[in-house]
Amino acid sequence: STMLVSTAGTSVSRLLLVSRLLLLTGCCAVAPHLSAVRVRADLSRTSSIERDGGRANDAAVAVHASEPVEVETQLQEHQATEHAALTKGRATVLTCLVLFAFLNGVARRALSSAGPSLVSCGYMSIKRLDEVSTIGFNAFALGKLLAVPVMLIGNKLALQLQIVAVTLACATFCIGAHKPHVQVGCWVVLRVFSAMALSTALPFVGSWFPRETYGRVWALINSGFQAGYLAVSLVFQALLFSKWGLHWRVPFATCATGGLLLLVAISAFLEERPTRATPALATPDRKMHGGSTGMAGSGSGSGVQPKES
Repeated sequence: STMLVSTAGTSVSRLLLVSRLLLLTGCCAVAPHLSAVRVRADLSRTSSIERDGGRANDAAVAVHASEPVEVETQLQEHQATEHAALTKGRATVLTCLVLFAFLNGVARRALSSAGPSLVSCGYMSIKRLDEVSTIGFNAFALGKLLAVPVMLIGNKLALQLQIVAVTLACATFCIGAHKPHVQVGCWVVLRVFSAMALSTALPFVGSWFPRETYGRVWALINSGFQAGYLAVSLVFQALLFSKWGLHWRVPFATCATGGLLLLVAISAFLEERPTRATPALATPDRKMHGGSTGMAGSGSGSGVQPKES
């Protein structure tokens, strides 16, 4: 029995030893495969993170690259809008000033056009007509001297004051032309304020138009005087020698009506200077350097001229 027990113990010990050897052999065989699986999982996780990071970086770069393009587009639209507004404003100013000059040309011919009718109606003699005309020439020179002090109240107000004075003088002449003091007084007022036309129009040209176009703009405005003078001469002369004749009230009533309409138009549409442009948008790079992009400041009567596009 002792021998059997000893033999059994030895057999069990051998079986345990063999099982341990088999277990160690299996672990050694499986371990490289487990390490390879673990490495592949780590590599897959790393590549996924890198791909996600790459996509995020690409998206950030795309957004950053699109920002300057959007800003430049907005800037171009802003400049196009400003240029259209400036062009429209210049056209309005030029139209108002040409009509203003035209009215002055009409007013300066009022007395000479109405003179024959005034003489025929007995309101004036030929000598009296010459005296009033001579006084008007002196008043015209006085108006040139008074133009600068009158403009101290403001360019637009000075222009409106001139139109109101000429309109009231013509309307008053239509009512009281039979009175000698009304004849002289109204004609003096008309000549004084009509003499200021060039001086009151000049600041608008300097504020609205670029310096290189001053000559053309001023020539166009000045032609308004001659156009009004010539148109009135031809029309009134034709009426004067027609079978209907020309009543002396027609030239002065024409000036009063035209002055009233022009006063309304100038009050509603004429601006002394372009509206100052709002600062344009700047790209991120320009912001970093403290710069900004925009159109040149509009003229304000101080020598700064709008940039000609």
